[in-house]
Amino acid sequence: MKPETPAPRTYQSFTVRDWRVYLHPEFPEALADLVVVNSQAFQRAGFEAVAASPFAKVYRGTVETAEQTYCLYLKHYLYRSPIDVAKHLLRSSRAMRSFRAAALLNERGLSCPVVVAVGLRRPLLASVPLLNRLPFCWTSTTLTLSVEGAHPLHEYWWNHLGTLSKKRAFLEALGTEIGYMHSQRIVHGDLRSGNIYIEEESEGWRFCLLDNERTRRFRRVPRALIVKNLVQVHLFIHDVTYADRARFFRAYLHQCPMSRPEQLRLARDVLQKTAQRETEKANRLS
Repeated sequence: MKPETPAPRTYQSFTVRDWRVYLHPEFPEALADLVVVNSQAFQRAGFEAVAASPFAKVYRGTVETAEQTYCLYLKHYLYRSPIDVAKHLLRSSRAMRSFRAAALLNERGLSCPVVVAVGLRRPLLASVPLLNRLPFCWTSTTLTLSVEGAHPLHEYWWNHLGTLSKKRAFLEALGTEIGYMHSQRIVHGDLRSGNIYIEEESEGWRFCLLDNERTRRFRRVPRALIVKNLVQVHLFIHDVTYADRARFFRAYLHQCPMSRPEQLRLARDVLQKTAQRETEKANRLS
């Protein structure tokens, strides 16, 4: 059975120099050291930088322990601006938000990369009374397992679904997955195709959600965020008919029942916004 990300309270918590480290209970302590190593040393250890947003540094590599070999990703979160720094005086670090979101997804039966360890560097706050209660940290990192054998959604769609019947079954499975997520009142922060990885299994597909820093569970999900998620998913599909898109929606609505007028309004809004986004993208490229 593949490991998952359990509740944060089950992680081992300890201090390494001026870092607070959280380690998955099923992984060896040797891996915890990776989240406190600076990027230069990390690269010297054989890890390679991979493409990431301007506000993060991501490295990929393998580590051998006495038990087994692990393929891992290390992500350093960067502050976006001085305002972002000020906001994080009172809110959890990006690494901790991503960590909690991963645990939430797994708790609800949804898949995402396993969080092996989290590191929070707090060199001054840790020893200052009252200030040590603030969530702010100078640096935060996460170490996750690579999703081996999986492909990003757009790549899988173009290269691994040969027949029309298989594509239609895949659209229904994708609609079911997104519908189930929304039925649990969970909205993904950035559901673009590069953040959905597909692993083919004997009886279907396993969908793995990446980049979960802004993934949240709501008491009542804002409709605008539902539309946003569905538009992000639809942007990767270019060669299907409206009938095939309807297959996706039927599977989605089976998980998220709503009245007929609401169904029609949702479908109309998603298709209109998808077309608008595609037109804007084409204009930028022209």
